[in-house]
Amino acid sequence: MWWEKTVEYRFVADVVANGMCDFAAPLSGRYERTAGDAIFGKGSGLVLVEFKRSLSDVPTEETLFENYGDAQAALSQYKHHFIVFGELAMDSHTNLELLAQRYFVAGVYFDGITVLQHGVSKLVFDEYLHALAEHKEEDGRGRGLGHVTAQAMSAVIGVSADGLMVGAISLHEYAPTLFPGPVLLPPPAPTPTFSPSGPGR
Repeated sequence: MWWEKTVEYRFVADVVANGMCDFAAPLSGRYERTAGDAIFGKGSGLVLVEFKRSLSDVPTEETLFENYGDAQAALSQYKHHFIVFGELAMDSHTNLELLAQRYFVAGVYFDGITVLQHGVSKLVFDEYLHALAEHKEEDGRGRGLGHVTAQAMSAVIGVSADGLMVGAISLHEYAPTLFPGPVLLPPPAPTPTFSPSGPGR
């Protein structure tokens, strides 16, 4: 027995152990709803990954779209978005294998940890996120704020002189002035009221 988190943790452990990943950013809430479970990077290439417990859970992704067929037609040419899922090895009842398929291309499966070989530039990645968000159905987590933009998911990554990642923070944390908040106006001054005065007052 295994769960979706088992698949996710196994994937991360395998790609890190094999030196296949330089960057990982798990997503949650509105970010996860708009994009997927996590963003991974190797070199300058980025991939978007959705994790599922097994192949039988993959079709649930279709319910996240206003019209899945339209999204598939518009986005299937992108080759950096994947669904990674677990399956017991043919020769074992305990050895979990990771398999993957491209997000909008069902029926073609391959070794799950090889998805990082298909990374794209940040420019293409952002273009895809914007197009993907246009097709997703909102679920209320944003409280009327809509989907998350690619800019909101931007990060600043610290790199050592040896080329190793030493830290990562959101662009908003690094440069909050790039994200101005609402302008707060002072409360209006009280309006004078007329009160008649006269001999009886």
